[in-house]
Amino acid sequence: MKNLHYKIIFLIALAANMFLLQDAYSQSQKQKIEKFLIQAMVKERIPGLAYAILDHDKVAMKGTMGIADLSWNQPVSTQTAFQLASVSKIYTGALLARLFSKGIFSPESKLENLIDSIPDNWKNITLLQLATHQSGIQIGNFGEAKDSKEAFEIAKKQPFQFAPGDSENYVSSDYWILQYVIENKMGKPYFEVLKEYITTPLEMGHTFVDYWRGGHVLFSEIIPKKATIYHAANDPERYIEGIFPFVSTGYAAGGIYTSLDDMIKLQRALHDTTFIDINYAKLIFSANPLKSKMGTFGLGTMVYNYDGHQVVGHSGGPALADVCSFEKEGITVIVLTNQRGFYPYLAKSVASFFIPGMKMETPPTK
Repeated sequence: MKNLHYKIIFLIALAANMFLLQDAYSQSQKQKIEKFLIQAMVKERIPGLAYAILDHDKVAMKGTMGIADLSWNQPVSTQTAFQLASVSKIYTGALLARLFSKGIFSPESKLENLIDSIPDNWKNITLLQLATHQSGIQIGNFGEAKDSKEAFEIAKKQPFQFAPGDSENYVSSDYWILQYVIENKMGKPYFEVLKEYITTPLEMGHTFVDYWRGGHVLFSEIIPKKATIYHAANDPERYIEGIFPFVSTGYAAGGIYTSLDDMIKLQRALHDTTFIDINYAKLIFSANPLKSKMGTFGLGTMVYNYDGHQVVGHSGGPALADVCSFEKEGITVIVLTNQRGFYPYLAKSVASFFIPGMKMETPPTK
């Protein structure tokens, strides 16, 4: 096992495949970023990683490092499909913005006009409130649900934590309800709707879900070029695999697999006014206000301040995926990994190499 550990460190460095695509960025800057990421991979024991920096939607730099699957020493490529976990919500935000643009829904569409047989205190909840975690409906045990209709029925039994629009809570039933609303309106499973309006038009050929199902025996669909998820074991010289299943009732909230190349396409599309109407794209990049103060969630995103800079993005896993956009500076950083046991600090740290004066993020002390 000791030999495996050192072999991984060697392969991380050997498999670093960095591309400098704009003359504006120097070779020394590339080397600094590469050095930082290699050191982070060794420190956090990350087997494989892919990353990209977009400057005003043009790829300034992208690269792949390390191993996607340790069993076969399969290196990461720009087509490796990484589990996004909660970063999947960015896809949901993009889908909703597209559906708004097509006139299928409106951000202010109320549940009373979209679905039948709902609790009276649900009637005035809007789609935008659901997508920005403002409904106030407590999280349900959705692991018991076999389909989105069952998940919806579980959500209906949950109490309110606060009145809709008064506050916000990330851990809520919102995205399960949202998925049911989408499926009920469109007449097909959520991921099929996502393919129709997002992945197929953008030619995203490496974005998937695995449809986990079963009881004592688990079954899932085959995902091409899937990165295996790892945890650092207590023994510092070995890794263990970690199954991180999401079922079809909650793909609006998490569980999408995508590649670096596909994530780049999505991030570019968010700024493409021919793909998403600018009025609805703004909902992705702006926090939805609460009744008495500004909120912290956009349409499928988190909107917050970091070292004096507004950041729009999401992390998931907590560190399987980390995406952050600095809209004022025009810089977006994507970092995808296959190790979920560390704090998601890599994306903002990489951004600090591009944004003058911004400090590098450091993970909180344990």
